[in-house]
Amino acid sequence: MHQAIDVNAQISVLVCGVIQHPQELPIKTAVENKVSHFMFPLIRKLLIVFAAVMLCGCDFNLPPAVSANIEHHQSEKTTSVELSAAQLQQLISWFSSHRSGWSSSHASYAPVSLVRVRHANGDVSVVNIMKSMIVVYNQSGQYTQNFSGEEINALRRAVGLPNG
Repeated sequence: MHQAIDVNAQISVLVCGVIQHPQELPIKTAVENKVSHFMFPLIRKLLIVFAAVMLCGCDFNLPPAVSANIEHHQSEKTTSVELSAAQLQQLISWFSSHRSGWSSSHASYAPVSLVRVRHANGDVSVVNIMKSMIVVYNQSGQYTQNFSGEEINALRRAVGLPNG
């Protein structure tokens, strides 16, 4: 009295959460236990690795820049000014001395003082200079790092902004 069991049908029953044949309930439980036994430890390990990668600081290199402009957002008014060659060099220098400690981020941040950096390869990076954090996003992702007020003000001065 063995009954042929379609495992794919059983799994689809599990995934959809619909029991089409109540008499197969013991079979569903057995399949569910096998899936749980193998998948939950794997999922747990993947989550641990993902969390470790997200929590550890990484290095961030600003690609070679050819020009940049700063946009200052205040209330509903935005002003934009092209950076001088000296300011662009100071921006590049600031990022060169702050390569480590960046974290990948998926959060959204309101624009405060944005520096749009155009790179030699045609890409654009956007640097959001906030009160205690710098947010940089470009084609490779978004990176953040908290800095002291002194470090933030050094970057603000480098691009011609008043201290925040």
